[in-house]
Amino acid sequence: MDHKFIHPIETRYRTDIANLFTEEKKLENWLKVEAVLAQAHAELGNITQEVAQEIK
Repeated sequence: MDHKFIHPIETRYRTDIANLFTEEKKLENWLKVEAVLAQAHAELGNITQEVAQEIK
């Protein structure tokens, strides 16, 4: 038997989920991660606050 299962999340949020994984969104999210990591390094004293702000 060939059954096709349609998950409710897929049908409701297919476009929203797909938009999270566009190349533009992936890059945007990576840049956010880099900014947060830079801030953490600034708080630890590994880099200056000014450098962290530049990265942000």
